Amino acid sequence: IDLKPLGWDHIKEDPDGNMTFQSGVTIEKIRFQEFNNRHHALLHQICRDIAATPLRSMITVGGEVIQCPYWANLPVYFLAADANLVFMNRYEQEQCVTIRDYYDHPSSFNDLFLSSVSISAEKTRLNSLYFNLKETDFDYSTFNYLILYSGDFQQISIVLGGIQRYPIECT
Repeated sequence: IDLKPLGWDHIKEDPDGNMTFQSGVTIEKIRFQEFNNRHHALLHQICRDIAATPLRSMITVGGEVIQCPYWANLPVYFLAADANLVFMNRYEQEQCVTIRDYYDHPSSFNDLFLSSVSISAEKTRLNSLYFNLKETDFDYSTFNYLILYSGDFQQISIVLGGIQRYPIECT
C-alpha cells in the first residue's frame, strides 16, 4: 500500500531530540535524514544495514513494526528505545501504547492503524552496541542485537532480533 498520498511520511524531531516517525516513512528517508541530535547516528547505521537501496525505498516504519518479519532491524531499535506507538481507529481516535505492550498482545490492535512511532531522546543518549549478522552485504538480517547502556551500567537494555517473530528484550 502506497501511503505517500496520505502524507504519512514525515519525521519530526523536537528541540530536545525526541523523534516521531509517521508510519509511511521509508528506511531510505531515515537513512538520509539530518538529525539535530547527534545521538541518532545509531539509527543511521541500522538503516544502512537494511537490505539494498531499492528495498530501503519501499520498506516503511509501519511495515517493519506491524508486520515485524524476523529479519527486521528497526523493531529491535524501537524496543530497546522504549518506543511509543500511536494507533488510530476508523473514527480517527488515537490510542498510545508502548511497543512492548503491542508485541505482548498484537491481536488487540487488529482493527487499528499505526499512525506513528515516537522515541525519547533520553534513550538515544545511552551508549550502544549494535550487531547485524547477514549472509551478504545487502541482505536481510539473519540475527541482530542492540544493547543500550549508561556509562555506569545503571540503565541497560538488551534486545535480540531474528530469533522469533517479535524481538526479545532481555532484562
